[in-house]
Amino acid sequence: MDKSLRTTIYNTVVQCRHLLERDMARQLEGTYGVHTGGTFEPLESLAYLDAVGRADRGAIETAICHEEAV
Repeated sequence: MDKSLRTTIYNTVVQCRHLLERDMARQLEGTYGVHTGGTFEPLESLAYLDAVGRADRGAIETAICHEEAV
C-alpha cells in the first residue's frame, strides 16, 4: 500500500471518529441528560425515558463516575 493511500485511509478514519464523537455527545446530552462538562440532569427531568432508557442512563452515569474516579 503506497503512502498516499495510507494517508487517505488515515484521514477518513479520523474524520469518521470525529463524526461519531459529535453524534455521541449530542445523544448523551439530548437523550440522557449527560453534559460534556461532567454534569448530569436529574433523572426526574427526563420523564420521556422508559424503563430501558432510565437503566441505560444509570449505566452511563455509573461508567462516567467510575472513569473520573480512576
